[in-house]
Amino acid sequence: MSIDFEMITTRGGDSGKSGLFGGERRYKSEQVFAVLGDIDELVSMLGMVRTEARSRQPAEEQMDRELYEIQQALQNISALIATPVSNLNKIKPLGKTDKQWTSYLTKLLERLEGIEKSYIGEIKLDGFIIPGSNELSARLDVSRTICRRAERQVVGYIQNLSTDYLRLCQNYLNRLSDCLFVYGRHVEQNPR
Repeated sequence: MSIDFEMITTRGGDSGKSGLFGGERRYKSEQVFAVLGDIDELVSMLGMVRTEARSRQPAEEQMDRELYEIQQALQNISALIATPVSNLNKIKPLGKTDKQWTSYLTKLLERLEGIEKSYIGEIKLDGFIIPGSNELSARLDVSRTICRRAERQVVGYIQNLSTDYLRLCQNYLNRLSDCLFVYGRHVEQNPR
């Protein structure tokens, strides 16, 4: 498939505005775009983590698959956050209503907690963690700090919005940072 230059370079953002799901245009300085930018950065950093996980000998194949699932979940969360609350049930991002999003996010949280529990029994904690024992654990720790920043942005964004599904997005990012911490310790304590 050939991509037209105008498809990528629309010049729509030249005025300092960007579009939300459904076409609403807002200034790029609004907090929703800070949230979306931090999640985008996290998804990209997790791509770097996955690349490093696959390059280990033997490869961290299970972690690679789990992180891919997490990247997909974060992309879906971004679609939800990019939908103005007032339009959620009109637009239905990814075909889900607010109740369906609540159910979906609850399942994502359960899956993430299951992943964390599967690794936590293999690690020991004593003292402060100084990142950098190896490339993979360092990338996981950078991912964790990006995740924490994204979580802080979500907290600020949703403070005045009363929506269960956005609170679950906040919870997901909180659990994800815990999971990334556990992944990092697992990698440090199980060198290849």
